[in-house]
Amino acid sequence: MIVGVDMGGTFTDVVAFEDGGGVRTAKAPTTADGVSGLLAALRQVTEPGNVASLVFGSTVATNALAQRRLARVGLLATAGFRDLLDIRRLWRPRLFGHDWERPAALVPRHLRLEARGRLDPRGAEVEPLSAADVGAAAAAFAAAGVEAVAVAFLHAYASDRHELEAAAILRAALPGIPVVCSADVNPERREYERTSTTVIAAGLMPIVSAALGTMAARLRDEGLRRPFRVMKSNGGVMGIDAARARPVELVKSGPAGGVSACLHLATLLGEPDLITLDIGGTTADVSVIVDGAAARGSHDSVEWDIPVRVPVIEIRSIGAGGGSIVWLDAAGTLQVGPRSAGADPGPASYGRGGTEPTITDCAVVAGWIDPAGFLGGRMPLDAALAARALEPIAAHLGLAVPAAAAAALHVATCEMAALVRELTVERGLDPRRFALVAFGGGGPLFLGPLLDELGLDRGFVPGSAATLSALGGAFADVVVDEVRTESDPSRLGEGLAALAARARAGVAAEGLEATVVRTAADVRYAGQWHEIEMEAGIDEVFAAVAARFEDEHGRRYGHRRPEAAVELVALRARAVATMAKPRLPALAAGAAGPPARVRDLHLHGVGRVRADVYDRGRLGAGARIAGPAVIEEADATLIVPFGLVGVVGVAGEIAVTRDI
Repeated sequence: MIVGVDMGGTFTDVVAFEDGGGVRTAKAPTTADGVSGLLAALRQVTEPGNVASLVFGSTVATNALAQRRLARVGLLATAGFRDLLDIRRLWRPRLFGHDWERPAALVPRHLRLEARGRLDPRGAEVEPLSAADVGAAAAAFAAAGVEAVAVAFLHAYASDRHELEAAAILRAALPGIPVVCSADVNPERREYERTSTTVIAAGLMPIVSAALGTMAARLRDEGLRRPFRVMKSNGGVMGIDAARARPVELVKSGPAGGVSACLHLATLLGEPDLITLDIGGTTADVSVIVDGAAARGSHDSVEWDIPVRVPVIEIRSIGAGGGSIVWLDAAGTLQVGPRSAGADPGPASYGRGGTEPTITDCAVVAGWIDPAGFLGGRMPLDAALAARALEPIAAHLGLAVPAAAAAALHVATCEMAALVRELTVERGLDPRRFALVAFGGGGPLFLGPLLDELGLDRGFVPGSAATLSALGGAFADVVVDEVRTESDPSRLGEGLAALAARARAGVAAEGLEATVVRTAADVRYAGQWHEIEMEAGIDEVFAAVAARFEDEHGRRYGHRRPEAAVELVALRARAVATMAKPRLPALAAGAAGPPARVRDLHLHGVGRVRADVYDRGRLGAGARIAGPAVIEEADATLIVPFGLVGVVGVAGEIAVTRDI
């Protein structure tokens, strides 16, 4: 079997493809060690010894960053630059907000040490590196019990000679302690971003290495015969050795799997422009696919003004998952998230001691979720506990409990719509040209309401929507990204050729051969802070790239600056080894037939409506269901409001469109 796994904050999902084309899916609660939950879900569909290929999206790095549970890191910086992590960029999340408390630096000041030595911006030595300073720092780090060391020297993007010298001294003095150099992690300008990324890489290395090593050993003991691969933040996959060496590339590992699956879906459905919505237990994640390619970025952030610069699929998240807590602010306004009830105690309806209402509780009370059918009946929910948790909020708002639940679901819908507009309208993209794909355990619940809120004409719920992120691993390719700073346009071709060779070598290290290599350049107008990544060929002159940049700048921002010089900032290369893809089975034709039952839904602004309820497993291709209706499967529920109709496709997807 080919198996994809998504380890979420609440559940671990498994999708297994059989040789004959069959697909099996399973869920199990995520466990603290990760591997126990994985095995529990996997054994619902097959034994580890039957797995030919396993790829999983890991939350190890994501959770370590979010919870600030990084290893104890020592930072060695150029003399005079130890406080870079405190100075930062001095940006604020709100222009006129004075109540914001800056998050603490990732490394406390007493573990940030300095070494004399200086390179200029072109990499020429201005002052030799002080071996004595490095040795003294090593002794101090040893005394402090650091678990990893980050080395980030000024202008190391231009030359790594001083960092290599320092690393050799540190490794000799600190055996067994990983030493991470900024020139290896992120050889780009902007000292703060490079230093922050290097510190994060160092802080993740012991944690990710231990977690993946333990997982590999446990799976091997349980019968898995081949090494597994891990989803990367850029939507590709890499082997366990590469993941342990470059853990910073896992910061968006889990959510990237969903987008990877949607890229395959875009081709399958002939829909090159998609807005993807993945709602799990903690967050709602939104991304955009334009012309069949995922929107990508060169950085992410841990908290405000704490960046991690690594190639990522651009995914924006808000705390509007199933476990997100519904609450009232100081003004008595209804709010959703970002706090989450998590898996334990979880929503009040779980019956595990949770008392605060969550999105899941609201969906139960509003009739959107059948409490007796949650997870196919394996985990029934307590509607009375959900209603009791909502009572104080309903009383404050002067609403009946079901109406308060519907209002909270509407607030969550509006927050998701705002996130979609941020990724489309604010970037010059008309969201009405896109189709919305909703997946994850909670995504289908909000598809219909979001189509109405955004004014979109169509959306899709894929087959096995709740486990789509796990499916993404099975469809992902091995992808290696390389980047370096370059400001000399005359070195465009030479630099791109060198980066392409490094990217190919990265693919070769996985035992594969690159089938596609793409090169690009980061370009901007002189004086700008942000760049635009432009495709650039190895044999191309910079003037041609600059001309295309000006056209793209005009398209994105509505203006050009012909009087300004165009600058080259960085070079990029991506090598891809295309992997064999499993086949999705075709769904047999079949009419909708009569509904299985009916139940009341509470919709904000509409009130109580009577809706037909259908079992998705009984719907064949071509089945047509007009709203108001509910289409249920074991681990996801689709709400079809008034004015919309759901039509089942041959790939098992349900297309939701305007009822004409």
